[in-house]
Amino acid sequence: MNQAEIRKLIPAIRVGVCAKRKKFSNPKGPEGRLHMLRATLIADAIKYGDCYRPTMETADYWLTEKQLVHKLFKVLVPRYKDTKDSYTRVHKAPNIYPGYFYERSVLELR
Repeated sequence: MNQAEIRKLIPAIRVGVCAKRKKFSNPKGPEGRLHMLRATLIADAIKYGDCYRPTMETADYWLTEKQLVHKLFKVLVPRYKDTKDSYTRVHKAPNIYPGYFYERSVLELR
């Protein structure tokens, strides 16, 4: 993954954690990576907590607003701590008619 792709994903992850849902116009685009990055970010936060320095550095890098780091550790970690399901879910969104017929998808937190 190059730097340009990483710069595109940072706002998407920020919006995804903040709003709990993110829409994409291309289902085969960045949401696969976004899904993996968000799952890894949440999994590391659950496993190591907020006292582990590499986890905090990762959270500070991907979540540029401090309130989202707080939400990750105080809201999302307790919610997903005891679950065995995935943290995110991808849905196929309906097409806009009339208009272009590109497939769309919605990535949301469970």
